[in-house]
Amino acid sequence: MDNNKSDTLSQRKKAQQEFLELKRMQQGEVVPEGPPPEIKPKTFKEKIINFWFHYKIHTLLIAFFTIVFAVGITQCSKQEHYDGRVMLYVDHVCADAEAKIYEDYLTPFFTDTNGDGEIKVQIINCAYTTEGSFDMNYTSALASKLQSIISSEPDVQLFIVDPKKLDQLNNISEEVDEFFVDTAAFPEDIYKVAKEQGFTLPDGLLLGRRIVSGTLIENAENIDAYTKQAEDVLNAFKK
Repeated sequence: MDNNKSDTLSQRKKAQQEFLELKRMQQGEVVPEGPPPEIKPKTFKEKIINFWFHYKIHTLLIAFFTIVFAVGITQCSKQEHYDGRVMLYVDHVCADAEAKIYEDYLTPFFTDTNGDGEIKVQIINCAYTTEGSFDMNYTSALASKLQSIISSEPDVQLFIVDPKKLDQLNNISEEVDEFFVDTAAFPEDIYKVAKEQGFTLPDGLLLGRRIVSGTLIENAENIDAYTKQAEDVLNAFKK
């Protein structure tokens, strides 16, 4: 009996002690051991803060790559898609406004190859002269640009030249004896149009189609389509 009574008193004291400790913990007098219980966010603001705390690095990375992708798509969509490209290579300093005369004159001879509903022709202005006062660095840059296009851009097969630049092109490479497979002279009306706009074009202007066989571009992708386009434009120009 005494043992049972002693056990009962001991259990009662233990229960009272635990109760007192729990009460002190609730009042902040005792810090509980172990990690604090997780407090789940309840409001929308709390959920946003909690999400940002755990996933801010992931969110920033996703935002960064999304912006990069969007900028890339935008840049691609802004790039001009031309239906044809023509090299302007004359012994004459040619302003962009003067190059626009050639663009307007040649555009009707092209077709809408990319199907966007309009015809866009690019005149690649590599015109320069080495007579009189000229900028050597600028002239060298244009000459390098010309060489690069001739050797690596198969869609540029039509050239606007004057007699002096024609001679230079015929001697530009040891691969072929002549640069052009076919040429046609510009009619007088283009000179009249230029004069009305305050420009004087070089005499003896020609539109020429370059030789492809035996050159660096003869095996380029889509070379047959580019050659066919250049041939069709020149034939239409002759009529």
